[in-house]
Amino acid sequence: MSRFGQSYSSWEGDRTSSGDRMKFFIKTGFKRTMRSKWTIAILLISYALLVMPRLFEALALPDAFVPLFYFSFFKDIQMFLLLLVAVVGAGIISDDMKDFSIVLYFTKGIGRKGYVIGRVVTIMLALSMLTIVAFVAIFAVALISVEISFSTLQHGAWVFAAGMAMGLFLAVFMTLLVSALSTLLRDRKYAGASIFFLVIFSELAASILETLSTNQYIRLISIWDNIDVVGTYFFRLGSMHSFPQWYSGGVLFFIMSICAFILYYSLVRREVRI
Repeated sequence: MSRFGQSYSSWEGDRTSSGDRMKFFIKTGFKRTMRSKWTIAILLISYALLVMPRLFEALALPDAFVPLFYFSFFKDIQMFLLLLVAVVGAGIISDDMKDFSIVLYFTKGIGRKGYVIGRVVTIMLALSMLTIVAFVAIFAVALISVEISFSTLQHGAWVFAAGMAMGLFLAVFMTLLVSALSTLLRDRKYAGASIFFLVIFSELAASILETLSTNQYIRLISIWDNIDVVGTYFFRLGSMHSFPQWYSGGVLFFIMSICAFILYYSLVRREVRI
């Protein structure tokens, strides 16, 4: 008979909910991302070169709700957004696979789906600093330059909604694209380089092929061109090309669907191979 007895009692400490664990997971990931010197550098440079001049332009606008003014802002930030998404998202999943921490995340009450959602939301929050936050700041300054009234706000409500939709769409598309590449390639350097290759090569290929064939449907190959067309739909500017605007939206939603499937199949559906 054992000389020592062992008794057990139920856990009486505080239990955290799954929502609290997800909040902590996203919060710590976002803080780590925003502490990166490269993230800070890209945001500072983009705000200094693009956002600040727009703020001064917004003060001088005769009409605070010029759709083209806000649409052109989203066109101007494309290269900085590409840099930011490569820095923020290229290693967010591949690094977890490389140091085996992804297995720990799966077993710490977050789960596979929670891990994917947490990482996607983390990237989106970082990208929103250049899309949604910057747009809201410019729009708020533009309101100062006009006499604010109920009719004025009512007139400009759809412009604000269009800008928010455009900023959110950009953040979601870029997040899914870089997350899928980070999962497939499992290397920060390759994932970062591949997103540059896909976006820039698609633009070059579309320009060359359109010149050779004079068929504007070739522009559907270009990721940036499709994003611009979606932007013209949001801001009611009319189609940039001869084909309907929803063609571009369909292409981008198809790409997002493929990226979402890659994330689901690679991280949720099947066993993760380290």
